[in-house]
Amino acid sequence: MNGEIEFNSESIDLLRDAAQDEYGNEQKRTATIDSKAGIALPIISAYFLALAEMNDYKSFLNVKITTILTLLIPILKLILYTASLIIAFLAVIWMARVVYTREYATINPRDLYTNDYLKNDPRVLSIKFLDLYFEATEHNRKENNERVVLYQQSWGFTFISVICFVVYIILKNNFV
Repeated sequence: MNGEIEFNSESIDLLRDAAQDEYGNEQKRTATIDSKAGIALPIISAYFLALAEMNDYKSFLNVKITTILTLLIPILKLILYTASLIIAFLAVIWMARVVYTREYATINPRDLYTNDYLKNDPRVLSIKFLDLYFEATEHNRKENNERVVLYQQSWGFTFISVICFVVYIILKNNFV
């Protein structure tokens, strides 16, 4: 033996197939995130625009203050409306960050179209492909995980904004 480790071709092929499958799964996950964000962004944007269009700030200035309650309710309504507007805006920004173009790692066989790889044992090329699949999958998984967090945070912001807005509407309708 010349000191090199002998790899079994069948084992290399099995591992390469598994790595290819995992790489493909991460590509499908990217497409799913793109699809969900593509649907969510217009919904959240429409909600934000509806809130902004409402622009109820003039009503806060036309308040007759007779008691502490008539002072606190308009202030609370102002805070809730402004909070729902700002948080909805953050939701739009976060969702836009999900849609923002990312740099994903790809496997380009042309990069391995060299004399060094073509003259060697095919197992050497298979092992190089394994390395490329592992690196690309790890990089793409990291990108997708970041996008999923932003997507979830965006919906969390939207939920909080809707809660603030509902409380604002309740106060508006019950304490004129």
